[in-house]
Amino acid sequence: MEWNRAITKNFIELYREKPCLWKISSEEYKNKNLKQVAYNELVEYLKSNGMTDINMKEVKSKIQNIRRMVRKERSKVEASKRSGNGRDDVYKPTLWYYDLLAFANDMDPLSSIDNITSKNNEEDEEDNCDNSHEEDKDESGMNQFSGNGNINQYD
Repeated sequence: MEWNRAITKNFIELYREKPCLWKISSEEYKNKNLKQVAYNELVEYLKSNGMTDINMKEVKSKIQNIRRMVRKERSKVEASKRSGNGRDDVYKPTLWYYDLLAFANDMDPLSSIDNITSKNNEEDEEDNCDNSHEEDKDESGMNQFSGNGNINQYD
């Protein structure tokens, strides 16, 4: 047997009952043993529904895939809201299980902060305190960055 709508729907509902796998603000989320038990329960559910060859790695992969697809859809919705279009023009998700995973929406930030950028910003702020700092720019006036995070004209 393979994945179908009914198995996927029941899988998501069972996943929802296991906040140790998705609720990052929960103490349970930090408990590796509890997570192991929860993943095993998901594997057993699938095995009992004809997926006899399924393993934990495949279950984790399936969870990542369905959450990634929901994030993509949510990103489209958010982008359409910011586009300045009217309420009627907001993107409507086409993914059939989009609403089933709404419980995990606040656990998946749409964007992340790149700590390399943050580090460069901190260095820039420190350098701005010292008026002797000059940034190198190419012909277009754009900064040139080297692999070590420093600003250089040539690499």
